[in-house]
Formats: sequence, C-alpha cells, structure tokens
Amino acid sequence: MQRTERLKRQRTLLWLLEENSPGLTVKELAHHLAVSARSVQRDLMALRGAGYPLCSTAGRWRFVAGQALPSALAVDGANQEPERDRGWLLDRALRQHIPVSVSYCPPGPGGPVRLELAPLVLQYLDGSLFLIAREHPTGPLHTFAVERLAHIALGRGQHFTANHAAAGLEAYLQDQMLQQAQRQLERVTIRLSQAAGWRVHERIWHPTQRVSVEKEGTRLVSFRVPGFAWVKAWVLGLGHQAVVLSPEALVHLVCAELEATRRHYAEACHGAAQLDLYPDET
Repeated sequence: MQRTERLKRQRTLLWLLEENSPGLTVKELAHHLAVSARSVQRDLMALRGAGYPLCSTAGRWRFVAGQALPSALAVDGANQEPERDRGWLLDRALRQHIPVSVSYCPPGPGGPVRLELAPLVLQYLDGSLFLIAREHPTGPLHTFAVERLAHIALGRGQHFTANHAAAGLEAYLQDQMLQQAQRQLERVTIRLSQAAGWRVHERIWHPTQRVSVEKEGTRLVSFRVPGFAWVKAWVLGLGHQAVVLSPEALVHLVCAELEATRRHYAEACHGAAQLDLYPDET
C-alpha cells in the first residue's frame, strides 16, 4: 500500500511541475502534496535518478516536458501484485523488448480491440502517460493512452529487435505523436457544491485543471483526460456533492455505477427492519 501511495504522489508531483513552468520550491510542493519536505526531496531524487528530466535553479524545481520518459517508473497506480500491474508489465516489456497483447479501448463509440504491440517509448503529456508502440511485428507506429490499455499480457518466450521496431520513431515522435495524443484527450466538466468546492482550490488534481465559480457559489471544474477511470472514482467518492455535466459517456458510466449500487443495497436490505433515524423522544 505504501508503494502505491508513493507512486501516486510522484505522479502528482510531475503534474505539478509540468503545470507550473517557472518551477516550484520543495516547500511549495510539500504544501500541495500534504507531505513533509523530506518526503518531497526523496521523491525528487528518486525521479531524477530514474532518468526524469528534472532540474533545480535558485531552489525552484522544474520538469522539462515533451521528452521521452524512462520506463523504470511507469507511475500508473501500482498494483500489489506485479504480474497484474500495468506499469510493471509495460516496464518489463520496454526493458526486455517483449511484445505484448493488450485490450485497447479507443476514444468514441465502439468496444475494445485486441492488439499485438511492440512497446517502444512511454511519453508524458498533459498529465497522462502515452505508449508509443508498433503493431507487432511490422505494422505501423501508434500512440496509445496507457489509461485505455487493459488485460496486458507479455509474449511468452518472444522478443523483438529494438532497432528494427524503432525505425522511423524519431520522425514519428516529432510529427504525429502529439496529434494522436491530443485526439485521445477528452474534456470533462463537473459541478461541485459549495461544500466540496474547497477541494479544487486547495489541491491540483490534474495539470489541465480549470476552475470557475458560479453565482450560487458552486464550482465548475474541468480536466482533459484520455480516460475516465480515476475521474469516475473521484466523482463517486464525492457523492451528491458532485455532478458530471460532460461528456455524456462519463455521465452514463457514473449513472450505471450508482444504479448498480442502488440495486445491491436494495437486495441486501430486502426484508430487513428499516433504521429509524429520528426516533420519537420519550
């Protein structure tokens, strides 16, 4: 559990540095992350040691975006079981040049598709991780939002030749990767009640976060994300204090989860005595 929290914190740290191009001090980072300065310093050293392009000038740390990320720290919300963790699997595939079989959910209508890929680079853009991979063995290069990848399986006893698979990669990164990544990002808009509005003023949940205050005191918060997994969980955790306004696909996902929860409680409570929240005083 500690490893999971540490990786999530390090991912948020990268978001903060990308969002604040002039840089942030250790003290400012500690305030945003609600941890000690010592923890922030350890995270910065770990990230830089893993190969992330971080630098410090006059006490302000900066993150140079747009460069290829090292595969050693695929901060994707690590799982307790490495063989089932998305980051661990992609890291191993990148390091050992192992093809992977994945289920990919593309943006827009339509279900997931099964693909065989040769992973080449993890790229960090707008607070999200993207995998650049070639359709294995000799297909074209594509950009995939890591959040949209599921059911990743390593090819057993298989390896691909890195130099051959990476042919044309440099030109692809310069010309097409950004365009493909941008097409996968969707704008999410959520209305927060007055009681919950402080959450988006005291903490940056995503580097693309934008907040506006309505006349009634409610807040509109928006993000650009390649998938809805963490946003859905965040909204459900806020209960009635948050309402998704767009996109329609996320509205349906939240409604379906709430309906499933309602049915579950209806079945669990069937025949049980109702709890009297306001008993008559005697």
